[in-house]
Amino acid sequence: MFDKLKKMQERVDNDPDLAKLQEEIVKNPELMFKFPTEKQKAYLRGFFDYHGSIFIDERGHFILSILSHDAKKIDVTQQLLEKFNISSFVYHQLHPEKMTEPSRLLIVGIPDILEFDNVIGMENPALNQRFQEVLLLFLEKERLLEDLKPEEK
Repeated sequence: MFDKLKKMQERVDNDPDLAKLQEEIVKNPELMFKFPTEKQKAYLRGFFDYHGSIFIDERGHFILSILSHDAKKIDVTQQLLEKFNISSFVYHQLHPEKMTEPSRLLIVGIPDILEFDNVIGMENPALNQRFQEVLLLFLEKERLLEDLKPEEK
């Protein structure tokens, strides 16, 4: 766990009002819509830092992904991202009452992922390093594809 996040959790654990608020947000993520913009960004940053992954899929798309068994939290996260003009896709399992598969939120493509990085950011050093590595791989792949295109006459 990161030092900053560990200190924040200690603060929550030592403050009954903050602990109650954290518990309420877990039960009802829609409460995030009542918070100031910077708190919403912090919520998104924390959610992605702990539950997010970054990869290039088999079709070559650069993807930032998050999985959660809490479909409501995924939906709220998508709505908050929309507030910051970041497009995403949500996939819920066919039978949510079974809850065997998590819901998935995907941010696909360089423009939205760069917007996420610029507006929301990441504090998880491992996730941030992975972001930089995948971004470089993706940009190198794009450059190679551009170099392979036939020259126009």
